[in-house]
Amino acid sequence: MLHVNFTFRTNRTIRLNSTFESMLYNITELADLEGLNMDTLTANDAKRNFGELLLNAQRGPIKISKNNKDAVIVMSIKDYEELEAMKADYIKYCFESAKEDLAKGKVVDGETFLKSL
Repeated sequence: MLHVNFTFRTNRTIRLNSTFESMLYNITELADLEGLNMDTLTANDAKRNFGELLLNAQRGPIKISKNNKDAVIVMSIKDYEELEAMKADYIKYCFESAKEDLAKGKVVDGETFLKSL
């Protein structure tokens, strides 16, 4: 289990206990509860208003859609670096957990693992 403190732009900090896969979903859900719904622009609007897009991305991530499908998210360098740091922390956590499991003898051979899938 990964423990992450996440501070919203409203300076409210919460603690998430989660796997990385569900952590991003939880952050999105919690952001919605905090009233931090992500702005969405069409690709054409983003192109026409690129300068404004860059300014707004400093305040929070912006979703860009193309042909009515989500395509990309534009975010500030700070937000990106925080996300990358969270991913690095999760990888470290997984590595440490694996080392602990190995030391405790909690191992499964490859064939058994593949059969369980």
